[in-house]
Amino acid sequence: HAVNDLGPGAPALWSALSVAGLALAAWIYLTAFADDVPERAAQLLWVIVVGGLTASYIKHHLPSPRPYLALGAERMNVVGVALSSGSMPSGHSAMAFAMLALLRGEKRRLDERSAVGGWAATGAGLALATLLAFGIALSRLAVGAHWPADACVGAGLGLVFGSLAPHAWPVDAMTRLLSRPLGQRLMA
Repeated sequence: HAVNDLGPGAPALWSALSVAGLALAAWIYLTAFADDVPERAAQLLWVIVVGGLTASYIKHHLPSPRPYLALGAERMNVVGVALSSGSMPSGHSAMAFAMLALLRGEKRRLDERSAVGGWAATGAGLALATLLAFGIALSRLAVGAHWPADACVGAGLGLVFGSLAPHAWPVDAMTRLLSRPLGQRLMA
């Protein structure tokens, strides 16, 4: 309730953070800065498909009402549309933490090669990405869309799928495709 009480005080902030957790927002960010590292986009595609299908499966097979439906309007602040079903897990939190895991993996690979990467793979960029991921997860509570457990499970799923993506099949093949002009046109 403490986080949810913050929602009405700054609805634009919490709504913007929620939007930042959409797969489309992650796709825009990664493809905008993926010229030299097409594996970023390939890994994100894998996370969106495999992680998204897993989260959707859980949502549809684990009946969990949204906070608004369970608690009612008198006990829950809602910013935006009041959602009623499919609460567990938070897909926005999953996407935010998958991005964080992808960036952490990229930083680790850059550290191993002693190379200089983009700002997101630096210590400061990683700290900012961590704050953003937690902000996105909290935003889902602030707008009244999820329970704390939904955000935690979503974050955990995101970390798992984001950590698996660099090693998953067919990320290498997708990376090769996205390195070619045809793949770049498809990505655009």
